[in-house]
Amino acid sequence: MIDSHAHIDTKAFNDDRNAMLQRAWDAGVEAIVVPDIEPSRREHLKQVVDADPRLFRGVGVHPHHVGEITASDLQDVEAQSSEPKVVAIGEIGLDYYYDFCPPDVQQWAFREQLRIAKRRGLPVIIHNRESDADLLSILDSEQDGSLRGVLHCFSSGTPELRRALELGMHVSFTGNITFKNSTLEAVVSEVPLDRFMIETDSPYITPVPHRGKRNEPSYVGLVAHKIAEIKHMSVEEIITLSTTTARRLFALGMALLAITTAAIAQPTPPRDEDYPNDYDWEIALESYYADSVAYERWIKPRSLGVGFSVGSNTQVESQTFRQQYESAYEHNGSILRSEPTRWTFFDKDQGPNRSFSFEGLIAYGATLTYGLSTRFVVEGTYLYSQNTGPAEDFGLDPITTNIVELAVL
Repeated sequence: MIDSHAHIDTKAFNDDRNAMLQRAWDAGVEAIVVPDIEPSRREHLKQVVDADPRLFRGVGVHPHHVGEITASDLQDVEAQSSEPKVVAIGEIGLDYYYDFCPPDVQQWAFREQLRIAKRRGLPVIIHNRESDADLLSILDSEQDGSLRGVLHCFSSGTPELRRALELGMHVSFTGNITFKNSTLEAVVSEVPLDRFMIETDSPYITPVPHRGKRNEPSYVGLVAHKIAEIKHMSVEEIITLSTTTARRLFALGMALLAITTAAIAQPTPPRDEDYPNDYDWEIALESYYADSVAYERWIKPRSLGVGFSVGSNTQVESQTFRQQYESAYEHNGSILRSEPTRWTFFDKDQGPNRSFSFEGLIAYGATLTYGLSTRFVVEGTYLYSQNTGPAEDFGLDPITTNIVELAVL
């Protein structure tokens, strides 16, 4: 399971954050996306997420706090969006329920952050409370084919669901669908199987039967159970579908592989109790700092890419041929006509040389790319093509071509 939205960086988890996370992993949660709320909390959020390879974060400013930001804060959102564990721009959006910020300011900040997401190629995590019309209108005007994201804690009706889906958005459901007074059963029933995710929105909106207590990611399975009940499907199917959608939207598949692999080599600070001699501890500490610099520069940014290559190939064959003629004769031996019939292959120097070009051949293969750092990438490509033209036209063996290309970027 993936908890696609949980605020585990909040003060509610300061006393037992590690224990809470362990309960989540034990419950089958494999990754958690932690949205950003405001600039003043961002550094703490980053520290929490960087402490575990299964945690990822968004970067953005919640509508409750956009009245406090400046253009430089938006520049920082865009700058941090390139960091390895940032998988989305968010939590952003509109909230007309509370009067924390004028609607026009919220709309300005929402548009600006949507545009950051489009420039950076990242999905958006959208907050929407009592602002359906304006929020969908802004999404409509900003959708240029590259905007994608999720309306988290979706609580609107089926007309809004259909419009959001038309605009290329996903939705995610949280503990409110388990409440007795929930009005979302029709929405859950209608949502396509590849356009929804599950979340807790921890520490808020705790699902039944834990309502009234602090919410946490280990409860996300209860949301999956309720969706399965409404859709008349198995819980395993709902978990598989929502997990696949979250991996795809947030590009978590390769990120989990790369970060988990890198974390194996991540340096850990020396413990004072392991070094009775202060001098030895200082040497170990200096080594840790040096290793950390090397890790951040060379290990952490590494990534592996695999792709397929398809293209066209033109081959030119040069062979020696002699032209055969078929002639008709009169009774006195004079030639009435002489017509070429075919080209016949002969050994070298036994006839004129001709070149034949065979165009439109398909070459296909694979490419492997390995990023040693953010600035140094090596790439290898293998291509294969076979020219059957000589066999078809002249009775010669097909000619196979193998191409290996190496590049440094």
